[in-house]
This record gives sequence, C-alpha cells and structure tokens, in this order.
Amino acid sequence: MSDEASVKSAAASLKAKLGDQKLYALVNNAGVGSSKGKDAIIATNCCGPYWMTENFVSMIDADVGRLVHVGSGIGSSFAKKASK
Repeated sequence: MSDEASVKSAAASLKAKLGDQKLYALVNNAGVGSSKGKDAIIATNCCGPYWMTENFVSMIDADVGRLVHVGSGIGSSFAKKASK
C-alpha cells in the first residue's frame, strides 16, 4: 500500500467486479518496519490506510459495513525515535 496509483487501480478493478454489490468490511492491516526506510514507513503505515479508506469506503455497505485499522505496539517505539 505504499503506492497511491496502485490503490486507485485496485479500487477501480474491484468496483467493476462488484457492480451493485457492497463490501462488508475493509481491513487495513499493512505495515512495514525500520528496515524499509523512513519514506517507505510513512507511505505504507500512514498514507496507505488513508488511500485505502478514501478509495474503498464508497464500496462498503453503509448500514452494516465496517472499517477496521489494525496496528501493532511497535508503532509507538518508532514514533519515540523519530525526529521532531
């Protein structure tokens, strides 16, 4: 999820396949650690969930659908070390 264009492409493809059907849920569960570098961390862990939500939320059933963001405890460790 570190590339906005690929998220938009995936959303358009799924929307075409769904037709009038709706999704029950969107689960954002992607994440990368420090071995990938600061830019990849920001793109994947921060921008990725935003891009996914913006591009897929219209496909989620408004009455019963769910939007779930999954994180880990390691995120706070990274944030403590990040420069201000």
